[in-house]
Amino acid sequence: MDAPYKICLIAPEAYPLFNPLARGAYSDADIALFELARRLGNDSRVDLSVIVGDYQQEEVEYYSGALVYRIRQSEEAGWRKWLGRKSGFERQLDEIDAQVYCLSGASPLALPIAQFCKKRKRAFVFLAAHPRDCDGTYVHGAGEDGAMYRRALHLARAVTCQTKEQARMLLRSEKIKAYTLPPAASALNAPETRSGGVIWVGELVEWKQPEFFFRLAATLPNVSFTLYGRPRKQEYLESLVEKTRHLPNLAFQNSVPYSESGRFIAQAKLLVNTSRFEGWPYASAQALTAGVPIASLHVDPDGVIEQNRLGIFARGSEVHLAQETESIMTMPKHWARFSQAASAYASQHLQAKDVYQRYLKLLAMCAKEPILK
Repeated sequence: MDAPYKICLIAPEAYPLFNPLARGAYSDADIALFELARRLGNDSRVDLSVIVGDYQQEEVEYYSGALVYRIRQSEEAGWRKWLGRKSGFERQLDEIDAQVYCLSGASPLALPIAQFCKKRKRAFVFLAAHPRDCDGTYVHGAGEDGAMYRRALHLARAVTCQTKEQARMLLRSEKIKAYTLPPAASALNAPETRSGGVIWVGELVEWKQPEFFFRLAATLPNVSFTLYGRPRKQEYLESLVEKTRHLPNLAFQNSVPYSESGRFIAQAKLLVNTSRFEGWPYASAQALTAGVPIASLHVDPDGVIEQNRLGIFARGSEVHLAQETESIMTMPKHWARFSQAASAYASQHLQAKDVYQRYLKLLAMCAKEPILK
């Protein structure tokens, strides 16, 4: 057998996913990278390392077949760089000695990783997770951080996008051709009975607009709604909780561990997405594997919801969202058609093992040819 591919994933906020006892916010990008890590770590063809943030954990721990490193923060003063000394983070990348280094989501951290890879002739792979990673929003709106990210993009051996639309954005904004790969979503088993009603799942941040879910619940008082949210800012969480006090048909859950979230998604009859923009939301991909239709206010990745009748794409209309949600929840045959279509689409396009093989093929190619000739 050939030597395993040495791959390193960098995910500063993903540690709570590896260790549920750790508290902290994490994004859909972190979830997608964590799920990829679980598969890579259990693949004998891969030697996997992961660098996460500092949560006061041990310097190196072992989870799901991967060595998980606490990021090494350098306390050296800025003038040290003039002496040619490496930062603590760069020394850590050097010691891990991977063939491929991957980062997900726009960040100034991309540049030191990309520069290290260029210097050491290793492959830097960037996984875009959000439209702002691709359309110039972060590049032009984040000041110096955006400029650093842009430089990193052009040093990447490969860039992946979750949708074809993201790839078109990146080609238009940066003249970079990207690979299109959806998240490798873990399949959920559909229960015999659906007891979860209408649900919302995601990080509690302003651009995901959970308030629109509350308004939907207020419009349909005879339907059961549950929000499963991951708080990031305490003030925003408190403001959201206050807005739900007068809604008896809405339950608010903000402490469900990630390991249990799949069970609640599988039990639902409908998953609602209220985000202003997104790539391929991980919860949506998971929901489809369990035959749970999607009702989306603004987001339809590559048009798959509307084209394949996987649920409702309301095109920004709250009235349409409410009308169709009520129709699905009160007409069993209507719901069944959407559910069957969701299962069929997931079986054909979102099989985790098939998506994972595409990721592995790309990473293996980059390991063998880290520098474009």
